[in-house]
Amino acid sequence: MHDAIAFLETMGQDASLRHADANTLQTVMNARGLSPFEQAALARADGRSLPLALGAKHVVACLLFPVKEDEDDKPDEPQRDDDEIRMALAEIGAL
Repeated sequence: MHDAIAFLETMGQDASLRHADANTLQTVMNARGLSPFEQAALARADGRSLPLALGAKHVVACLLFPVKEDEDDKPDEPQRDDDEIRMALAEIGAL
């Protein structure tokens, strides 16, 4: 496993490292054998340098968006606002 990834794994397993000071993080990074370039990228949370330090060739992202329903697919129901619904429920004693 890559040293920087092992360091990130260690941070994920040890909640105290999330809010650790710079000296503590530096000690842990040195213990993991991270290069100065990796240490600098991690210390700055540099999203551009870190993939380079890890040897990533491409950054891949996956985004999911909910599908919008077509207006034709919806049943023809009148839209009621919340106040109308509350009043209707109050009339039948449901509130």
